[in-house]
Amino acid sequence: MRKFSSLFILFITCGFIVNAQSAKVDTSKYYLLRPSQVFDGKEIKKNTWVLVKNNMIQEMGAPGSFTFPSNAVIIDMEGKTLLPGLIDGHTHLFLHPYKETSWEDQVIKETRAERIIRAANHAKTTLLAGFTTIRDMGTQGAGYEDVGLDISIEKAVTPGPRMLTATRGLSASGVYTSRDFATESNAPKGAAEADGKDGLLKEVRAQIGAGADVIYVYCESRGTATSQPTVTFTEEELKLIVDLAKSSNRQVVASASTPDGILRALNAGITIISHGDNATPELFKKMSEKGAVLYPTLAHVEMGFINRGWKRGADKDPDRIRMKKQNIADALKSKVQISFGSEAGGFVPHGKNYLELELMVDYGMSHLEVLKAATSGNADLFDMSGRIGRVRVGLFADLIAVDGDPSVDISKIEQIKFVMKDGVIYRNELNK
Repeated sequence: MRKFSSLFILFITCGFIVNAQSAKVDTSKYYLLRPSQVFDGKEIKKNTWVLVKNNMIQEMGAPGSFTFPSNAVIIDMEGKTLLPGLIDGHTHLFLHPYKETSWEDQVIKETRAERIIRAANHAKTTLLAGFTTIRDMGTQGAGYEDVGLDISIEKAVTPGPRMLTATRGLSASGVYTSRDFATESNAPKGAAEADGKDGLLKEVRAQIGAGADVIYVYCESRGTATSQPTVTFTEEELKLIVDLAKSSNRQVVASASTPDGILRALNAGITIISHGDNATPELFKKMSEKGAVLYPTLAHVEMGFINRGWKRGADKDPDRIRMKKQNIADALKSKVQISFGSEAGGFVPHGKNYLELELMVDYGMSHLEVLKAATSGNADLFDMSGRIGRVRVGLFADLIAVDGDPSVDISKIEQIKFVMKDGVIYRNELNK
């Protein structure tokens, strides 16, 4: 009965949202978008219009270079830059800011119904902020509910971005649990626990069978105020995870911050590293040689200190922030690909995923590098370049418009005026 009640609440809530949205649009129309310029996922193009039909980009080019129906809906975007919908490589829709509720209390005290409804609201907020595709890194104790949310978004039950899901995540026993319990064996889990060959075979296969698009593995224990994170999985265990994922054409993403954790992940064949806080120049060189990608999650670190009273620009940088800045410098020097993952959901509020983009520029990347990372770069890494991440004929009509030129001022990415996903307009403030 409790399960039925939770689902009933979710259907009522999400149904109300989608009715409010879907009444505004008709995907059978042609839309002619006329911006001041287009960032196509690689470069800025002037004097370019874009024609959308159904959910696809049908034509693009200079005015007069293609024809369009007389009844096309013309959307003028004077002073605006049109971009592909933004793609976030690391989110947590099933978490909300820790300054509201601690991680432990979210996992222990919030009902499954509350967490699902919050996640649906977070998905809508994320979409309206211009993020039309995300890779969500596990439900943090909410089982396989991210798969259900993804299906609901695809069915237009509730608005949200395209989702790649990691379901329960994966950790060694006792690694990712609440410390509010007397014994770790009774503690709620932030990720599924598995150890050794048999345990890992069973758990990874279960996640794939449940609909996981990616396997997200925690390579270390959680640190405390008095102890540092320590490595958990062996290289052999990590290799087994990689082999299982590859056999079903899925990627493995490693949460790794210690030198040993990063090294084991790389040696096991994992080429996507989230965080990487304590990576050394030697490790970045190894990452470059292996073609590995870093998602540094800078905003997560900075917002954590801001929540504790640190004032950016006024107070001295904490050691961890100085280390993150050195990380980016070392990674760039070694030509490691740095991509965009905001880790929205813990310290970073949903809808403010853009904070990561601004910090990537502040820490030394160029504006264009950052825009590429959040569009074509992540599309390539997700193996979705034939569908999203670029403004190009034949791709899905995932398009956003912002004031000004984010290729010279990344903060313009905050000024979202238009959001279209799959040919459906979810936000249009162009006449305001």
